[in-house]
Amino acid sequence: GNIHDNNVWYGSIYVQGNNIELHHYGKINNNSSSDKSGGIVLANNFTGAKVFMYDGAEVIGNKSDNDGAGVMVSCGTFTMNGGKISGNIAKGQAGGVYVRRGGQFIMNGGEISNNHANKYGGGVSFVASDHKGYVPYIALNGGTISGNTMGDSNTNVSNDLGIAGSDYSHINRYLYISNDVTIGNKAVYFEADKKTVTPADDSLGIKLGNASADSKTALTTASNGKGWDNPLATFWMQRSEAATLTVGGLNKTIDEKLPVYAMALPVGEDGNPVVIAERAAVTSPKTSVYAADVTENGITFTVPEGNDNGYAIALVQPTADFGNVVITTTKSQIDKNKDKTAEGTYEIPYTATYTMSKNMKSIINTSKDSISAKNCMFTFTVELDKRLTAKSEAKDYKFTSPIFELEKFTLTNKGSTVTAECKLKAEWEKYINELLKTPMVLEGTGVLAEKDFAVGDTINTTGYIEVSISTDSTDSTDSAEKLNSIYVYVPGNVCRTLMVEETAPVGPVGPTVTYYSIKATAGEGGSIAPSGYVSVLEGTDKTFVITPAEGYEIKDVLVDGTSVGVVSEYTFNKVYKNHTIDVTFQAKKEEPTNPDKPTEPEQPEKPDKPNKPLPGDKNVANDTKNTGTDVPKTGDAAADALALNLMLLSVSAMAGTALYLRRRTAKR
Repeated sequence: GNIHDNNVWYGSIYVQGNNIELHHYGKINNNSSSDKSGGIVLANNFTGAKVFMYDGAEVIGNKSDNDGAGVMVSCGTFTMNGGKISGNIAKGQAGGVYVRRGGQFIMNGGEISNNHANKYGGGVSFVASDHKGYVPYIALNGGTISGNTMGDSNTNVSNDLGIAGSDYSHINRYLYISNDVTIGNKAVYFEADKKTVTPADDSLGIKLGNASADSKTALTTASNGKGWDNPLATFWMQRSEAATLTVGGLNKTIDEKLPVYAMALPVGEDGNPVVIAERAAVTSPKTSVYAADVTENGITFTVPEGNDNGYAIALVQPTADFGNVVITTTKSQIDKNKDKTAEGTYEIPYTATYTMSKNMKSIINTSKDSISAKNCMFTFTVELDKRLTAKSEAKDYKFTSPIFELEKFTLTNKGSTVTAECKLKAEWEKYINELLKTPMVLEGTGVLAEKDFAVGDTINTTGYIEVSISTDSTDSTDSAEKLNSIYVYVPGNVCRTLMVEETAPVGPVGPTVTYYSIKATAGEGGSIAPSGYVSVLEGTDKTFVITPAEGYEIKDVLVDGTSVGVVSEYTFNKVYKNHTIDVTFQAKKEEPTNPDKPTEPEQPEKPDKPNKPLPGDKNVANDTKNTGTDVPKTGDAAADALALNLMLLSVSAMAGTALYLRRRTAKR
């Protein structure tokens, strides 16, 4: 059957009744709704409705003046096993499929393509609102979603998936993206914060949604407790393993001179915060923090381990830059056969490097007359993957620093967490100028048991540093003194090692892999791309592009503190250590006007139509509203006028010649 070209209020097929079942094999095309959905509507007045869509079925070309042009699902289940939902247009959200008020949408096959929503969710949109005991969710298990768009005619952009800003998600209320569904644009648009969240290709099998109000409050409290600003954005995610995500749409809101961190707060089944004792940290027992990379594509970070009920995530920035912690390994992957030791285990080395900033050096330098080994403590913590056990003999680890020396090395969490407690060296003041040149480094090795080797999985290691300086040299534990203490926390990135198994004959061992960090910053008046802390593979090149803002020009470019002059781009060749690049801009000087420049003459008018402007007239040339085409203005105005007069003279001469010929003919 074909239900087509109808004008409706709520769906050309309106499903209202308890436990109604509809099987869709036909076509529902080119219908228009004055409210929601020109196609199929599962209403929320009753519950338990089930709709099944099969191969060959269509919901195409429908329109709605509100949300959900193709399909709207409430208080029931819509299972798409095949067919096509395409070319539907909504003036609100959800061009293709709109899930709200306890609706459940399961996609096992078929195609959702080329739909459009003026708001967001060009293909599929999700509102996480319960209704009449029904909990909404979207499960994208198979099929294809691609070519969908959102926005008005002036801002029409690619968008396959969207999440409304109202309500929040938890383990049973979510938008799920499996490994088996094909998504043309995996950047999920969130109405909250006007951001996008894109899971990496190896991080699918993920659930996404908004964070709860309680989670956002807890994340804000944790961020402020470290002396950082309120979160830039928040959301909820759940995956059974590590997840790498990129958040877009925030680059214009961040301070590019400061790093960006991702805070991960474990939540319970209801999506609200829970306390996990084994994740307890000194400053925030509820959150873990990871350094993020900022690129032109967005803010990328990795959450190193899964959680059954998910995490509330916040992106934050500190109020000052205290340096960066970079975790690296020489084993970017380990092979099940060739990397096994004689003991039947696998060894993964790690290197944790803290590069101090000018701010941190300034704090130590300013306090040098009052600090000592008693009231200044530096702690380097490396959190290995929980499947690893760190080697703990003195020969198995190493710490180096210009002013600190290792005092205590401890293992916790069944040997997976390494803590190096350090104190100031004797006569440390002599070496304070080395702080910016020589990083602090902790090296060691983690051991993986053979039973824990899982081909295709990753080993994930992170870390952080803590520096505490008491304003008093005494050993007092008074709370007032603690409030006056200086405390700095700098999180590190997540370093990943892939577990593989080569089926072909194993050849010679390849080169080891090491990453270095380049810190790129730009002052007011322009930008540098990429910016922030940029990871670079050892031995490779990295180019940075510098762009002044309108009205500004490049003043200077400093590489590792040394000027390289005014350049619009700079390339670090064959990187083998950490670097910095810093750009300053200045306002352009106004260029003097030319007093001898002739004024533009008025354009002549046709003698027979004195009020109609000529095609060359500047008012006509600049009016492109009717044609939709920009008309370029070229050449010199005086030359244009001269050419126009010559043209008029030529036309007059031709007219005179024609008149003369007609007169001669008449005389004949």
